[in-house]
Amino acid sequence: MQNNTLNELLIIGNGFDLQCKLKTKYTDFFSKKYGIDFLTEKYIEKFPEQTVIQCKQKAIDFFINVFKEKLYNLNVEKFIQSNSDSYGYLINYFKQIFRQNFSDFEPTLTNWDIIFISSYVLMSNSDKFQWVDIEKMIFKTVTIVFKNKKEIFSNSEFPNDQARMKFINIVQYCFKDNKDLSTSMLDSLKKFEKSFALYIKNLIYKSKDHYFKRSEKLLKYLTRKLQ
Repeated sequence: MQNNTLNELLIIGNGFDLQCKLKTKYTDFFSKKYGIDFLTEKYIEKFPEQTVIQCKQKAIDFFINVFKEKLYNLNVEKFIQSNSDSYGYLINYFKQIFRQNFSDFEPTLTNWDIIFISSYVLMSNSDKFQWVDIEKMIFKTVTIVFKNKKEIFSNSEFPNDQARMKFINIVQYCFKDNKDLSTSMLDSLKKFEKSFALYIKNLIYKSKDHYFKRSEKLLKYLTRKLQ
């Protein structure tokens, strides 16, 4: 007797969670992790007559202006030539910026966080509500660190050459002290990904009743032709 059972593999990704109303984009994650949501709430309290979008724009502008000033004043070139501890210094420097300007808001940071924040602040972006392409940024960062191909970041990606070289120097400095670069970069990336996974886990926990109902409904819809 022939077995007519149909076996199908359904592959779902981040779009599934987004359809279930979870804020799982990197943009949402960064806004939460780096204090933009925190600042937005402060502005909502301070300016109740303004919309949430207006308050978030104020938070984004404040974030960019603070970090842009600090990064342009940072002499990364000098640090690259020195024997200072690159991992500890930049992370502590960024934490200090958060403490001094974000009402003691202090996120857990890795060198990849330093790179993502720096790219957001220094690179040209017509829509400040959107962050950079993370996968592409990881690829370009690895290329610079291992192959020293600075041209992988074009001038068109930055408002000026000073910003471009500042960012490239930050990338090189982040991993300059490690003998086993591949392990160091991967370990740091795993810590970053772990924080992202925890963020999503917390989202599901906070809205689990709605999420499970929506996900069940969506799964039934996606598999309707297989039944």
